[in-house]
Amino acid sequence: WVSKKIDKTEYKKNAVTEVQDSRDSAYLQIVASGTGLPGQEIRIVRPDTLYPCDPGEIGEILVHGPSIAQGYYKKPDLTKEVFQLALPDSPGKFYLRTGDLGFLDNDNLYVTGRLKDLIIIRGQNHYPQDIERTIETSHEVFRKGCVAAFSIKADFEEHLVVVAEADLDRITNADEELPQIEREVRKAVASHHDLDPHSVVLIKKGTLPKTSSGKIRRQNTRQEFLDDELSVVHRFDFHPHRSQGTTPSDSHANPGDATSEKGEADIQAWLIDRLSDHLEVEPNTIDPAQVLSEFGLDSKDAVNLSGDLEDWLGRKLSPTVLWKYPTIQKLSQYLASEGSLSQSNF
Repeated sequence: WVSKKIDKTEYKKNAVTEVQDSRDSAYLQIVASGTGLPGQEIRIVRPDTLYPCDPGEIGEILVHGPSIAQGYYKKPDLTKEVFQLALPDSPGKFYLRTGDLGFLDNDNLYVTGRLKDLIIIRGQNHYPQDIERTIETSHEVFRKGCVAAFSIKADFEEHLVVVAEADLDRITNADEELPQIEREVRKAVASHHDLDPHSVVLIKKGTLPKTSSGKIRRQNTRQEFLDDELSVVHRFDFHPHRSQGTTPSDSHANPGDATSEKGEADIQAWLIDRLSDHLEVEPNTIDPAQVLSEFGLDSKDAVNLSGDLEDWLGRKLSPTVLWKYPTIQKLSQYLASEGSLSQSNF
């Protein structure tokens, strides 16, 4: 079989850049699907304009040739849309829109994902199967092929939602372990994909929508999520201020807890102490106005710090909160304000 190692960062931007030394780069290994049949033409186009992609650019896969079916039975509109696509540079010739994304290299076709399943958040492309693989390995409660990742629109932006079957036979105390598993999912997604799940939903084993051949039906899962039809065993929805009066999940801290009443000075002192321990320096050398990344914190350090902070505060935080409020000063101000806003809504 033929494969390529491509740069992971460029891949998210629809670009294919081959990695020469995989020891020094984050890369993905993609296996080719083979070459076209005799008399068959394969085109890679940009889905929005239908113009050809540049070499090394990922786009939608179109096929033309004698082996293509004529269309759908008694569905002329759908037939025209899917089987009779005319390209601006090829008048009089019809192409099949496969709905798959990929690229060509030396006549080999590489399929990277499905167009309708592509998750685009903050201008970055994310393939659900990559996120799903990350979650599958984040905890033993998950099984391969039992996780669905998709996006929904909320507050005028696209947000990630994760739905995963939970094997309850591997859990001895659901009340304690399920919130911890949800947190491991959020940490894994933040570490590997720099994404903050809007919702993490754990459902009963065997209830994830699939085809008869066992493939995940992401769009069906998405619709069941929106319609509240999933067989939920634990759900966490992240609402930064819960200003719309939404009801928190059981995994949120009790608003009466003393841990939710920490003020800006307390939070700043805790962050300085925690960072000084990490850097092995005296607390008085930490400048609260300095950007955290300048202290040498990488993405994994930031995720760990965020996790410890939410334990101390007794409430859930976004795994990306340290990127949104990049200094101790700004982070302390935000967390103190966020805590008081959260309490005022209960």
